[in-house]
Amino acid sequence: MAITRQAVEDALRTVPEPELGGDLVSRNMVRDIHIEGTKVAVQIMLTTPACPMKKVISDNVEAAIRQLVPEVTDVVVNMDANVPSSFGSRPRANLGGVRNILAIASGKGGVGKSTVTTLTAIALAATGARVGIFDADIYG
Repeated sequence: MAITRQAVEDALRTVPEPELGGDLVSRNMVRDIHIEGTKVAVQIMLTTPACPMKKVISDNVEAAIRQLVPEVTDVVVNMDANVPSSFGSRPRANLGGVRNILAIASGKGGVGKSTVTTLTAIALAATGARVGIFDADIYG
């Protein structure tokens, strides 16, 4: 029996979004389903690249597909994040592919801004985000 997109989508309807509730399909988190013979690849769009439930979601997607579509021999789950590029309507300078900026500031020197910046970048990178740091002392 051939594997259908509808069968895979129906399996994904059983996978809950652990933090927000609902299932991955109704939350519009399934971006692509690719079927090649008995192999299935799905792309799941997370709300943040630092999603703490990324592994749980991936494991649940694979388990649901394998259980509800028994013809599948291989499941590949690709994860990406769709983060809004701006919280306000204020225009920004074009920074060539930069979608989000996080500023760490203080009105006093010597309080650990560079340390906090570095540790924040390391933590975000460890969860899959691509990061860069611009550390500027505008008063000194």
